[in-house]
Amino acid sequence: MKTERLCKMNGDFEQTDWEDSQADSLPFNLLLVPIAPDAPVVTIHFRDGQSSFGEGRPPIPELGSRYCGLCTTEGVQIQSETGIELWRPNHLKELPGCCAWVVPRVSPLVGHLELLEGDKPVRNWPIYSQPYRVGRGGLNSRRNDIELPFPSVSRAHALIWIDEKERLWVRAESVNSPTEHSGRRLAPAEVAELSALSLLTLGRCVLRWQPVTEVKKQFSFYTLGRFQVVWGDKVWTDADFKTEKLRWLLCLIAWPWGRSLSVEQLIELLWPDVSVLQGRKNLSRLVQQLREPGFLGDELDLILMRTATTWQLNPKYLGTHDAAQLAALSERSSLEEIQQTLDSYLGPYLESCYEEWSVQRREQLELNALAGCRRLAAQCEKSGDWTALKKAAEIGLKLDPVCEEFCQQLLVSLRHLGCSQEAALVYHSFSRRFVDECGVQPQPSLREAAGVL
Repeated sequence: MKTERLCKMNGDFEQTDWEDSQADSLPFNLLLVPIAPDAPVVTIHFRDGQSSFGEGRPPIPELGSRYCGLCTTEGVQIQSETGIELWRPNHLKELPGCCAWVVPRVSPLVGHLELLEGDKPVRNWPIYSQPYRVGRGGLNSRRNDIELPFPSVSRAHALIWIDEKERLWVRAESVNSPTEHSGRRLAPAEVAELSALSLLTLGRCVLRWQPVTEVKKQFSFYTLGRFQVVWGDKVWTDADFKTEKLRWLLCLIAWPWGRSLSVEQLIELLWPDVSVLQGRKNLSRLVQQLREPGFLGDELDLILMRTATTWQLNPKYLGTHDAAQLAALSERSSLEEIQQTLDSYLGPYLESCYEEWSVQRREQLELNALAGCRRLAAQCEKSGDWTALKKAAEIGLKLDPVCEEFCQQLLVSLRHLGCSQEAALVYHSFSRRFVDECGVQPQPSLREAAGVL
């Protein structure tokens, strides 16, 4: 059964969702912005990759024909009575009774629209990759995403949106009240591009477009044997965080490393016994801590892309995540990739965290590391690279202290490197531990590999 629900996206953007069930994690949604002043914005989700709309479906009855959309990595492929067409992200499409946009499900902050008094901004609205209806609020007004409480502004004054190149566009909609761009009046339905710091005048209200300044920083995250967050030249360790929940929140967001994570899943993992409403309040408090001047401040909006349903780190700023690299190791990984990943392995994942999700990930990452060590050690032994073999075997023994295979490879590498005395010490230490934990002596070949009589 189709249901209607209201939600907020990116702070000020209110919309109505029509959906059959929970939306899948597909890259795009389709937004329909009705021309009717009192109609809400409609979001089309693509369940199982596709969805349909039209046939007079409310609240846009002018959509008389049926449209079928298929979500792809390049946009939404639309099939209608006139044929098949690919609608690309953030491209305006005129339809009967509405305008349509294909928008990313999660988008970064693109800039701010500032309201000016003289030369000073007195208010600003964050702008993301989605359309915004601009006009005067009040009784009998349409649902505007940006409301300007000035008599000179029409109830339905303008429409603004971001295109695929992150440029801001405006379309004049008011007939009676002027819309001016850099001193030039726009005719109704005329479209113009707003460059950085250019002025947009709606009635007597002056707005300035302030795009996000290009930031040449990277966000890196280290959780193997240490906890360290790096943003540009700033570094935070576990001692810099007020609460464990804040650390665990960052770990959960970072785990998909550039892919989205649902808000409900975050709440379930962090606070399994609270309601979704209380969980959202808890998340808001943690976000406020991240916004503090000693942490990410206003740059949080660059790094973290949020909607009402999903959170995601901005791929544009991602640097290194040791756990994500280790999780990505597979049988198809090259030996060079395995070597680079194991070089960054300093210990178990979040060793001080005993939450169920952390324990499961720690065990899986250790299995990945063990498999990588075995592949790398076998290849190094075959090629005679004894220094690399020693390093791989040492990591393997750190992960599995009673593994006879790794011990033998370490002993062989030490003997070839001329470290016979160290090999004997390694053998005796391993032998004692093996007897304590397994109750039997290690295999005789280890004694021979160590050169112990």
